[in-house]
Amino acid sequence: MGVRVNKIYNKTGFWGSLFYPLFKTDIFRQLMWFNVITAFLAIVLPMARYEMFDSLFYIKNPLAVYLIGLVFVMFLSFYFESLLSLIVVVVLNCCYLIWVITIHYNQGISHSYYELQLGYYLNLAVPVFYICLYMLSFFKKRFK
Repeated sequence: MGVRVNKIYNKTGFWGSLFYPLFKTDIFRQLMWFNVITAFLAIVLPMARYEMFDSLFYIKNPLAVYLIGLVFVMFLSFYFESLLSLIVVVVLNCCYLIWVITIHYNQGISHSYYELQLGYYLNLAVPVFYICLYMLSFFKKRFK
């Protein structure tokens, strides 16, 4: 017995109830869902590395807790589409972006000499993508 493909996308099935809101939205909202993968990588990957006594040490993201909260706010904003949610999303993402930039320039990652890694750049990219995609989705629905 095989499973029919259209059964997966049915609203009544388990997988269909999970993925149906994703398939019925516009492309910007779908990209916001897939930006969660980038946010997860920004949490897991190291932000910087430094060398001490011929050994490499990696520094994890000190702002990872705030990025998890930011992803949670983005999930909530997916279901609440209003001007207030747009303002909250833009302000929170801008605050996180400012924190990530200032932690590097104030030597808050480490006091020793360090090299930035991919995790730092993902921490810069995730809020920028969230702001751009949410604003594009918001204004697309308003000026349709």
